[in-house]
Amino acid sequence: MTIFRTMTKSIARPFFRALPISLQDNLRRTLRPEAPEPRSKAFSDAGIDVAQKNFNHLLHHLRGQELGRLPQRVPCFISVGCAGTWYFEWVQEKCAPLKHIGIEYYSPKPTDLPENVEWIANTAGDMSSIATGVGDVLFSGQNIEHLWPHDIGAFLLESHRVLKPGGILVIDSPNRLITSVQNWSHPEHILEFTPAEATELIAAAGFKVEQVRGMWLCADPRQGTRLPFDQLSPDKPWPMARRIRDAITAPDDSFSWWIVARKTEETPDSLRMTALVEKVFRAAWPDRVGRMQTNVGLPVTVDGTRWLRSKGESGALMFGPYMPLPKGSYSVGFDLRAPDKAGGESTPLVAIDVMDGREAILASRTLCAHELSYEISRVELDFELGDTTFGLQYRVIGLSDAQLECRRGVSLRSRSDDTFSAG
Repeated sequence: MTIFRTMTKSIARPFFRALPISLQDNLRRTLRPEAPEPRSKAFSDAGIDVAQKNFNHLLHHLRGQELGRLPQRVPCFISVGCAGTWYFEWVQEKCAPLKHIGIEYYSPKPTDLPENVEWIANTAGDMSSIATGVGDVLFSGQNIEHLWPHDIGAFLLESHRVLKPGGILVIDSPNRLITSVQNWSHPEHILEFTPAEATELIAAAGFKVEQVRGMWLCADPRQGTRLPFDQLSPDKPWPMARRIRDAITAPDDSFSWWIVARKTEETPDSLRMTALVEKVFRAAWPDRVGRMQTNVGLPVTVDGTRWLRSKGESGALMFGPYMPLPKGSYSVGFDLRAPDKAGGESTPLVAIDVMDGREAILASRTLCAHELSYEISRVELDFELGDTTFGLQYRVIGLSDAQLECRRGVSLRSRSDDTFSAG
């Protein structure tokens, strides 16, 4: 079944801040923060005024710098994805548009919006309340990765429609080339694009890409080695200022890309856009499903595949990937084996479960020693989602000090839509 199937607007995305605090603090980073808190600042060795509280605020600061490079005081600035009065104040500080139209469906309308703001409650793929050819600049920041595949094409088509001839489209988003290597997950991210994929898609939508910039270098472009993701340090050889500066011309090696494109007279190629998104989704979805973590596991190789072996202690052998799924019926498969079974045959060795972002257990099973052996056992759990659900985890939890192994990853099968099957 095509991934461009219809999903109703009644599917509401829960706010990240509503998730358990422990989940927020330990396992993910929010890319669209609430109003930034007061924080200390320092001038780096490149002369860049950098917020140092944490990575979230650094990224927010860098994005603000890029906003400040856009045309100032334009007659009509459109934001697709905006939440909170702070957002409009942020854009006003950086760009000072005369009129600001905000499209937002999942957050409530603030009661204290600035006078120059028009709030439209709608999705990114439906800007029908905006007339054709009125926008000078359209900005969608850290938003495209939250869209289901069928919404991505609609969003770009609508962006082309509402912009004036020569109007500017600006999009920024995490770079899958880096988030995949870093095994980084956000519970609401569906499809992350590489800079090349995003550039090709935006061009197919009738835009000429003029700038592709990177934010926050995460790999040494010369040696290909990873840099500590959230190390905000002045230390050599990769001080914070250098990582900021060198990222600008190395988007493939940076955490986020920032693309500026201009509307052309070319008609958007919707068929090509559909094909491109489907191609990227097929390539990226298995990786999204496979971003697992461990507390008590050691990486090993079994028959050429990645596995985790317990350290002889109980605990979370595998958990993740903190992912979204739409409403439907699913089955998740775990590959397990127990080379060294301590205790009797009735001793519980492992619990497997499915848990959502609010820490509700959706399906679970406990396996005893007699149910596992040195041979690989495939164990499956069925679960139902009554609505779009975020932050899903598939967990393997060792219950004893017996040696336990599991394949690092799961097979996911959708019984209602093969689009979301993987593994």
